[in-house]
Amino acid sequence: IHLALSYVHSLGFIHHDVKSENILISPSGNVKLADFGLLKKIRKDCYVEYDYRGTRDYFAPECFSSKFVSTYVDYWALTVSIMELYYGFHPFEHP
Repeated sequence: IHLALSYVHSLGFIHHDVKSENILISPSGNVKLADFGLLKKIRKDCYVEYDYRGTRDYFAPECFSSKFVSTYVDYWALTVSIMELYYGFHPFEHP
């Protein structure tokens, strides 16, 4: 998934909707990132104007305090997703 995100970022986009539901794992163990419907073009200064698209449970803290975000928001969402897949529940919810 990290390689897929790195590729998306190298093309100049932020995914904006990384979450466990968009990480697909085949029976043979192949992992793919899905749902590119919220891609947003990165500006020359490496930021995008944030418009609260995506799933709030996976938003990085800066999404709530800044008008501009970078590719780091995708990595925050990926980390939350990995924790959710590992533990079986969202890390910011009580089991």
